[in-house]
Amino acid sequence: MNVIMTGAGGIVEIRQIIRAFNREYGTTVIVSSHLLGEIEQICDDIAILQHGRLIAHGELHELLRQAAELEIGCDRPEEAAAMLRQAATERFPELAAVEIDAEGILLVRLQGDAEALAAQLNGFLVGSGFAVRRLALRHYSLEDYFLAEIDRNGGAPCCE
Repeated sequence: MNVIMTGAGGIVEIRQIIRAFNREYGTTVIVSSHLLGEIEQICDDIAILQHGRLIAHGELHELLRQAAELEIGCDRPEEAAAMLRQAATERFPELAAVEIDAEGILLVRLQGDAEALAAQLNGFLVGSGFAVRRLALRHYSLEDYFLAEIDRNGGAPCCE
């Protein structure tokens, strides 16, 4: 299928064929591809395998809704990051990772109800005396989600 999907017309045609086949016959079409942008456009349900083991499965929109990155701009970012890392083990198990970028912005990887968790984290930081000046939620693409799941499950996506 990847050979056919290399041209712009071929991509659109393959998408239409897969959707029509599913709609008209009520049949599940299994697509295996590394072209995650294309998969995101044609699939309703996904499964991610790593070394033959199922590591994620579900409705695409639900999986992507529950995986996001929160950018937090606040004073004392090092201290805030340490506090969030500690809170991840005690109060917020949905926090998958907390990093600080070159500009001092906290990058917080979330799993779960991202909107609700963003509000809770904002309240937690403000309640802890931090001045939060920026809060931006970015939902993952399928590629972002795939890479995060692979990383969470031990690394390399394929045989080494």
